[in-house]
Parts: sequence; structure tokens; C-alpha cells
Amino acid sequence: MSDNPECVDGYLLDSAYWYARPNQLNIYPNRRIPRVLGWNCIDDPNDVHFGHPSPDPVYYPQHRSWQPNNPLCWGPDTHIMWIGTGRPGGTNSCNNLAVTYKDILFDLATADVMQVLLVVIKFCVNGPSWTGAQV
Repeated sequence: MSDNPECVDGYLLDSAYWYARPNQLNIYPNRRIPRVLGWNCIDDPNDVHFGHPSPDPVYYPQHRSWQPNNPLCWGPDTHIMWIGTGRPGGTNSCNNLAVTYKDILFDLATADVMQVLLVVIKFCVNGPSWTGAQV
């Protein structure tokens, strides 16, 4: 990270955003925003989905110059650092709805390819969550 008003150094700079705004001032947020680094993965070795894409994003921490009473650069939960695959929507206001998911993996790598090529299909299931409480 850089100091205000640049805020973002060359490594973290989203160059596509930067090049798309050549007439803007070279400061945050006009031209300089942090880039997305890739997909978030589940890194808990005890999780059955260890190494799979995570449904939840990870945000950059707030900029060191940011304070609630002096909001320079960006605050918490503003710019995504690692993208999540997402969760089914519409479940926030429903207390008796359970959401789960299952990943199906297809390893498409061949012997002559040195990289791992993996396709993940994420099935999300919504269903009632019975608590025994009377409505």
C-alpha cells in the first residue's frame, strides 16, 4: 500500500481499471484501486472442502490512512482481494431456511500438461430447517 492520495502501489494496482481511465487524476479512487488477486479457497485442512473454491470473498483490510472520522482511501469491506463463488440469495430474511452446498470436481489435466486444470461445479441446496418451535 502507498500513502494517500495514491493509496495503491504498483503490485496491487488494478491496471485494467487504471488504463481505462487515462484522463483521471492518478490517485485513489479516480484511477488507483487495488486489484482482485484471484479466487478464495477453503484453506482449513479439516474441512471436507479443503482446497475447493470458497463461497465467501476476502476483502482487503482497511487502508492504513483510513479512520471513521477521517476516511482517506478505503475502509473495511470495500475492495475484494479474493473472490468467493457466492451463496444462494434471498436467505437473509428467512430464519428457518438452511443452505448447504456440494462440490463436484472434474480433473481435466492430462499427462502432457504440467498444470492442474480443475473444474468445480458447486450445487447449492436450500431447504427448511426444522427447529421444533411452534409458529
